Amino acid sequence: MRALCLAPHPDDLEVWMGGTLRLLREGGVDVRAVIATEGECGTRQPVTGTRRDEQLVSFAGLGIEARFLGLPDGGLAGVAELAQRLAEEVEAFAPTLVFGPHRADPHADHAALAAAVTEPCWRWLGWTKGLVATHFVDLGAAGGWQAKERLIRQHASQIPDTGESRAHLPLGLDILQRAQQRDREAGRQVGVEFAEPFVLQSGGGVPRLVGNVGDLFGGRA
Repeated sequence: MRALCLAPHPDDLEVWMGGTLRLLREGGVDVRAVIATEGECGTRQPVTGTRRDEQLVSFAGLGIEARFLGLPDGGLAGVAELAQRLAEEVEAFAPTLVFGPHRADPHADHAALAAAVTEPCWRWLGWTKGLVATHFVDLGAAGGWQAKERLIRQHASQIPDTGESRAHLPLGLDILQRAQQRDREAGRQVGVEFAEPFVLQSGGGVPRLVGNVGDLFGGRA
């Protein structure tokens, strides 16, 4: 079983599907992550090293291979070869399943990458409003919220210190706060404490609560 996870920036995968990453790896799934940019234009950068370094440390703890495409942060919508680059990654890895952002994501880079993915795809829902998830991954089955929090904290540059201004951040929330708020709301919808919501691009029907890799892949893990 092979899963290819596509993201525009370092930290996106941990924030929006960190519990699912853990569930995949603990289930023996071979996971490769493709990060389109290195997040070089973000308002917060590490004091030492780079956001790429933070990403590599986080993935090393999970045993996930990371590939960086080196495309311009904040400019994915203008990258004419984006779809071709992603298609090449899919062809090279031959995944069983592809994960990526949703086209309705309000972040321009997320929406651009989503539009460039033509494979059947599990779309993680960030701050996307008005969409109904088809599947929810129960974080209780993925080590709990605390396990996901530890992953997100590897991206220390993106989490302001206590008392530091958050006025420049979306809704005034850092990545840890945004993930917790989103996961708590998703969990509420299916009667668990925390969950990660997805839209299966080629699926539909009644939303399902996923508790293990076999459930996630329709019993084909």
